[in-house]
Amino acid sequence: LDVPAVPFRIKVWMLLEHEAKSSNAFVSALALSWVLLIQGVTRFAHLQRSAYLGEEASYLKFQASSGKERCEGARKPMIWSVPKLMLNGEALTPLVDEYLEERGKTYDEAEFWLPDFEPRYCDLEKVANLAPHRMSIQRFQRLTAELFKAKGVDSEQVNTFSTYSARRVLPTIADAASMSPTERINIGAWTD
Repeated sequence: LDVPAVPFRIKVWMLLEHEAKSSNAFVSALALSWVLLIQGVTRFAHLQRSAYLGEEASYLKFQASSGKERCEGARKPMIWSVPKLMLNGEALTPLVDEYLEERGKTYDEAEFWLPDFEPRYCDLEKVANLAPHRMSIQRFQRLTAELFKAKGVDSEQVNTFSTYSARRVLPTIADAASMSPTERINIGAWTD
């Protein structure tokens, strides 16, 4: 029996926005990735395969090297976007720019968004460097659970979250706001 993922609460989303501005570059990278997942209503796998394309009038544009759609057996690249402003009204662009600068030129040609942290099996507070390989979804979720516990997120949210919890936030809000089916589809359609 599949149980639907519990969406992040708004206060967790706001915590992630706050932590995306952390002076700890590793915490900031982790939190920023969650903000992009929430606002982009996208999968972790797509985020990991994404490159930042730039800023448009009201949104930031990304391209995943392969999306869900197939063409002649191969997955097609997928353009997706996130609103330019975060929930708190602040611009997202400076955080993305700062992250890419912090990540450094070493990763400019990398085919992943978020490198793993080193030492490889350490806790978040002991992270010292970026690794040359991508972070796995399991590690992403484990480090996030550590962050949530350290920041006092209630144990129910810590014990039940997954990356799908991020993808459920905006569709759940759209449903609660009684948006039309077209509006609901547009929220998760990876467009502007």
